[in-house]
Amino acid sequence: MLRRSVFLLLALAVAALGCGGPLAGSPTSAPAPTATVENTATPIPRTAILSELLNQVEARKDVQVDWQTATDGQQIGVGGAAKTSNESRVRIETSEGTIVRVAPNSEFELTVFSPQVTNGSCHPAGSGAKRKV
Repeated sequence: MLRRSVFLLLALAVAALGCGGPLAGSPTSAPAPTATVENTATPIPRTAILSELLNQVEARKDVQVDWQTATDGQQIGVGGAAKTSNESRVRIETSEGTIVRVAPNSEFELTVFSPQVTNGSCHPAGSGAKRKV
């Protein structure tokens, strides 16, 4: 009986050491090296789609194009813009999924997206505002 108890105690001790990981002072393996992945993808140009146009809304595709009457589903790129007149509105969805609702007498301009936090600009324009997004 004593022999069986000693054997059982010894078996439990060996099992506990085997499950407990390395002992203090025993050599451990070095962590596996990690690979560094460099982002070499070409950025996708930023765009926005106009929808839910109400009354008189004008848009320009980019900064080099004159203002024209906007159409539902029209796409604008960086430098493109939309502006509303009295009692007019437009919904704009950017390529990142942001939804902007432009109020009457306001102007929206799509700018280059910067991943860094910066201060936006807001300029009074009569009863509306000009926002660069």
